[in-house]
Amino acid sequence: MTARHTVRIALSVLCAVAAVVVGTTLLQSAAGDDHKLVEVQARYRQWERSVPADSSLGRIKPLLERKYTVLPAGDLEDKSPLPLWFRVYMRLQHPDLRTSGPDQYGRTANRVLQALLDEPNDPEIDQLAERLKRAR
Repeated sequence: MTARHTVRIALSVLCAVAAVVVGTTLLQSAAGDDHKLVEVQARYRQWERSVPADSSLGRIKPLLERKYTVLPAGDLEDKSPLPLWFRVYMRLQHPDLRTSGPDQYGRTANRVLQALLDEPNDPEIDQLAERLKRAR
């Protein structure tokens, strides 16, 4: 066996080990992200609203919930009964919203939420879903 052959074998083994480590790290990270999402969802559960699962809104809801990191640290200072997915939706649509204190989402937020719930297959929801999928 030549030195070059030994180096190739060592590099192959090193690459395989690196792939396993990276893969394991990514899986642990994804599992950690899922655990964090469950924790965040629990904080907002009291304000959850029923959404038809087979609607455009039902399909975009999990995508919005996974973007919970757009919520500011002071988000829960606003006790408005707005579900997690809707708060994320509002933050994505209106990044200039206040980030602390009460009334961060304004007086019209409840009407916007109700409009989405009344028309869960609005074409604009599908457009937002496409933008979210591209932004992953």
